[in-house]
Amino acid sequence: MAEFSGKSDAPLSAAPSVQKRTGPNISSSWVVMVLSGLIAMIVFLFTTNQVTNKVQVVVAASDIETGQQVTAADFKTVSVTLDSPLLNRLILAADSKNYVGSTAAGPIGSGDFISKSQLREAATTNGLNAMSIPVDPTHAAGGNLARGDRVDILDESTGSYAARGIEVIDVKNGNGGGALSASESFHITVAVTADQAISIGTALKNQKLDVIRSTGGTTSPSKS
Repeated sequence: MAEFSGKSDAPLSAAPSVQKRTGPNISSSWVVMVLSGLIAMIVFLFTTNQVTNKVQVVVAASDIETGQQVTAADFKTVSVTLDSPLLNRLILAADSKNYVGSTAAGPIGSGDFISKSQLREAATTNGLNAMSIPVDPTHAAGGNLARGDRVDILDESTGSYAARGIEVIDVKNGNGGGALSASESFHITVAVTADQAISIGTALKNQKLDVIRSTGGTTSPSKS
């Protein structure tokens, strides 16, 4: 009878070890996709911010001449991105209505930006034009004129008035010496009709002009 030794001739094999995952298996293509999305988002936010930084300002819709009284039709709105120092000098589209009726201090070309300094307060509320008159103070009430005064303009060459009872809207008094420099440095700006401007211009051409402080003449006649 055979004896059982308790031993087996079959070879022993070790059981396979089970490895634990320490994290998700992230592919390189997925990383590239995420980075591309982030870059796209940054670009979108940057460009959106650039758009929102644009402001609307006005430019001249057509040529504007010196002394012209501007209307809403003279303004055209454009969107720009400008630095604050320059932007502060321009007229915002939202504020353009405040400048309707102003007069141009100088010529403005069509399409040019309109700065605040290029427009002056309207001469009057009734659509009159602003006209600057250089005159020797000795022929203008001794130079003792101020804004709001009413004056008569006498053309000495014809012995008639070029205009009567017109309003002084500005006075510029320089510090020149002598008759010639005094005439060049002293200016008054008056509100006139087209006919009055022509008559005053003729008197200026003849260099025979006196400005007389009025005691309340009417503004309707251009001559007397």
